Amino acid sequence: MVMTKADAQDLTRRFLQDYPGAMDLAYKFRRNTAELYGPRAGDVPSDAKGGYLPKDTPANGRMYRGRVDVVLNNIVDARDLLITLRHEVLGHYGANTFLPAEKRALLDGVIAGREEPTLKPLWDSIDKRYVDSSLDSRAEEVIALQSEGIAPRHHIGNNLVHERGTQSFKETAIARVRPMAAADLHNILCMVAHGLHDRTRTQQTFPELNEQFRKGDTMKAKKKPFHEVVAERLIEQLKAGTAPWQRPWQPGEPNSLMPMNPTTGKRYKGINAIHLMSQGRADARWMTYRQAAAVGAQVLKGETGTPVQFWKFTDEHDKLDTHGKPVRDAQGNKVKETVQLERPRVFFASVFNAEQIEGLPVVEVTPTPEQQWNAIERAEHIMQASGARISHVAGDRAFYRPSTDSITLPEKSQFASADHYYATALHELGHWTGHASRLDRDLSHPFGSLSYAREELRAEISSMLVGDALGIGHDPGQHVAYVASWIKTLQDEPLELFRAASDAEKIHDYVLAFEQQQVQEQQQKEQANRIDYTAMLTPEVVKHLRDSVIAAQHEGNEHARIEADRLVSDFGDTLTPQQYLSFDAELADAILFTKLEEIEREL
Repeated sequence: MVMTKADAQDLTRRFLQDYPGAMDLAYKFRRNTAELYGPRAGDVPSDAKGGYLPKDTPANGRMYRGRVDVVLNNIVDARDLLITLRHEVLGHYGANTFLPAEKRALLDGVIAGREEPTLKPLWDSIDKRYVDSSLDSRAEEVIALQSEGIAPRHHIGNNLVHERGTQSFKETAIARVRPMAAADLHNILCMVAHGLHDRTRTQQTFPELNEQFRKGDTMKAKKKPFHEVVAERLIEQLKAGTAPWQRPWQPGEPNSLMPMNPTTGKRYKGINAIHLMSQGRADARWMTYRQAAAVGAQVLKGETGTPVQFWKFTDEHDKLDTHGKPVRDAQGNKVKETVQLERPRVFFASVFNAEQIEGLPVVEVTPTPEQQWNAIERAEHIMQASGARISHVAGDRAFYRPSTDSITLPEKSQFASADHYYATALHELGHWTGHASRLDRDLSHPFGSLSYAREELRAEISSMLVGDALGIGHDPGQHVAYVASWIKTLQDEPLELFRAASDAEKIHDYVLAFEQQQVQEQQQKEQANRIDYTAMLTPEVVKHLRDSVIAAQHEGNEHARIEADRLVSDFGDTLTPQQYLSFDAELADAILFTKLEEIEREL
């Protein structure tokens, strides 16, 4: 039996009691698509149960932010209508309660998880039904399909709904530390549904029309999204062979080429680093207008900045007491506290290169403990600490084989230099990190496929990052065969560059962590080799030393006492055997004398 308009309206009113945040939408009920859309009905599947139009809709004397349509002849029963309302309201409208950059990240997360076992069935269903739709549209349909299973009992009264939703969104859509699973999408949609329940979520993204109605429409030219601007620039540079990871670098000072902010001392990461490098500047320093002014420098007249984007997950607020008044410390200053943002925010900043700034002070670089070693030593330390299975064979092929989890390299003698050898070895180590027991990337695609080229893009960008960190240079010559595939990939999916840059940063961090491990082990070894001579002191020895040093002081040898104080300050409680033996007996006695009172108390 076909549901009547009155019954559908009554059920919708009950639905809105659970989700009053959806009262911003108008609801239109008609028997078929022809009554709903007139001449445009042919653009909509005849068996469609509903639709969502994200455009201002006048009705009942007011303006609504969008409209949900219901095709009554295609609704089987009350449950069918409820599922349709969830699909259109919690799914499609819910996706628009994210800010544009957040929605972009959500769609990317859903797309990245299309092969994840629990999300794949949803994708398979949508791919069959929406063959001609764009990837983004299909991703939104996956979101809407998953939302059909969201019921009030899943989120109302659940104190963890926001925490779980935020965590899943951050891990699978923003940081992308793992592929999105159906459980993650469920958590995110429960967070959205609860926001519509307590009216804390409202529409933030305002697309002009649903894609199904765009045919033949004349659309106004809009500002291109950041990811498209970056991808288009990189595509042109790939064609010219001038993309950042296509340019060879000679060995040199570590951390001298990657873009960095001299104010914070940190380098730019991910897509921001790639975007800044693509500007072709010789100086690696980038900063905002205000940061330049803060150090007495000035951006040159007529210069334009380069945009970068960053995400903010926390904010700092005044801490309030139970009465809502600011908490103050002992000095009367307001106490600050860090709070988790309900929704991560994306920000854009405009930065200028040092070549565009006048009056910047000279950069002073302090070497890290790792940089006390030369580049080749550092690279060798990393390879050894990784524990990777590496074999050398005569030939010109270097590769990582996932099936055996092993790296094969040509003999060292076949390389023009040690730098070339380690650059190649570290490139393959980048692939090695993709194993399921490490960073778990999909390495199952055959040589020559687009997916294989995607993995090469990640390894090549990470090679550039690691090469700069170690100062061993970067040789992209052997990977020119992938350029055409990279261009096609970025043309089809501009956001793939963002994903590749993010994965490359993870590879960089994973590889360099082996060096940190070596440094810590070396420091522990040196500490273990130190001898604590104070442990050898007995009461008899203490008395003898005291008498000896007092006698030396009576003879006017105050210099020994002063020098002893200095050495104790420099070396602390323990000295290496070499340091101890470098002192003459009188001075050694004086060093110990400075601690005698403390030692005697312990004895």
